[in-house]
Amino acid sequence: LYGLKQAPRCWNTEFHEFLSSMGFRQSNADPCVYLDERIIIAIYVDDLVILTHTDVEMISIKRSLEEKFKMKDLGAINFFLGVSVEKLDDGILLHQKSYIEEILAKYCMQGAKPVSTPRDMNVNLVKDDGSKAVDRSLYQSMVGALLYLSMATRPDISQAVGVVSRFSADPRETHLTAVKRIFCYLKGTIAMGLEYRCVEGCSLTCYSDADWAGDLDTRHSTSGYVFMFNGSVISWNSRLQRVTALSTAEAEYIALAESCKEVMWLKKLFNELNVKSPVRVMEDNQAAIAMVKNPVYHARSKHIDIRFHYIRDLCKEGHILIQYCPSSDNLADIMTKPVPRLQFERLRGKCDIVSQ
Repeated sequence: LYGLKQAPRCWNTEFHEFLSSMGFRQSNADPCVYLDERIIIAIYVDDLVILTHTDVEMISIKRSLEEKFKMKDLGAINFFLGVSVEKLDDGILLHQKSYIEEILAKYCMQGAKPVSTPRDMNVNLVKDDGSKAVDRSLYQSMVGALLYLSMATRPDISQAVGVVSRFSADPRETHLTAVKRIFCYLKGTIAMGLEYRCVEGCSLTCYSDADWAGDLDTRHSTSGYVFMFNGSVISWNSRLQRVTALSTAEAEYIALAESCKEVMWLKKLFNELNVKSPVRVMEDNQAAIAMVKNPVYHARSKHIDIRFHYIRDLCKEGHILIQYCPSSDNLADIMTKPVPRLQFERLRGKCDIVSQ
């Protein structure tokens, strides 16, 4: 792994060939996942997570790997790639308490006063606001630390981190203050993580939302989605749209199209895992739903890039079912804009982001 540039690739090829010889097949949806009838192996370079139905199967696969490779058995998973895995009575909790403590200490924020939300609703950030420039390396380092956290176990800070990351090229004092506020929020919610419970059935639901023209520099909108599987969040995203939407309905329509890309990837992965689940896509904008279902609205959408109309085909073919939900119940609301504290805490709780 360490030496020549091609060493990691050679290792991956060797490991792939060995697992293939044992009857495992590589997932088409995720090449880092290997499957057979009863065993799942997820790899990250040379770190493995093995899932089996019985202890006998676990012992057998470990013995086979040990005969081929020099490896260390760390037992039941409790820590992987900076994420702690804590067993509960009816499920597991994924959190990064140790990581948060580490970055708070690194950036001298241990004594920060906790706040209830990661963003201040009364502050709108722009690129050149007249405030003094700050150390770019420090700013980028702080944002980078938050990005990993927002992608791994803390969807509640994704929108705030996405906003401050836009100013990494030329950060100002106001931008640094916004970054420090996120650290203050983490200080008060350091023990929070994602809870996954053992429940019956298979239910996959996507919540999609958009904030029209929310970026004051480009007037681009922000897309956001949250995927819930059996009541627990498994995928989320908050991203600035690359095109300018001319209306709220258009911004929501584009956000729906982006969400449906993730829908199809998850369906592909779930099918390989023999998990069959219909996908409901929840949207809080009636006009956007009408644009998907009714071609009569051509006059309102004929200027929209054809790639966003992909969602219409998915709807016609029955891959997704788009339903209306009130804005107050749309979990993706916290992925697109800052919301009041009570609403933020309510939506955060519905995403199963809880304390230990």
